[in-house]
Amino acid sequence: MVSDLREAMLLLCGLEALAALYWVVHPMSTWPASSGLRGLTLALLCGNSVLGVAAVSRRSARCALALIGAYAAFVGCLVADFGLSHPSGCRCKRRPE
Repeated sequence: MVSDLREAMLLLCGLEALAALYWVVHPMSTWPASSGLRGLTLALLCGNSVLGVAAVSRRSARCALALIGAYAAFVGCLVADFGLSHPSGCRCKRRPE
């Protein structure tokens, strides 16, 4: 079971690396809205891939904790971009009184 989990983690890291490579080669013009946020999300995606491989190959708890932190930052960047790109969708609709 442990080897299956390690293989799944390596597969996920490979998919993250391929996704980062795809987004570098074929940049989406509207995602993320700012170029700084785009660079940060690509760097975090590559970092997630490297940290995942390091955590699996070294069996390191520190690398795994760093991977969790980097993934949380990656998701936070995506949420921030969604909030900045779609401000009209974040408004609360009030009922008429």
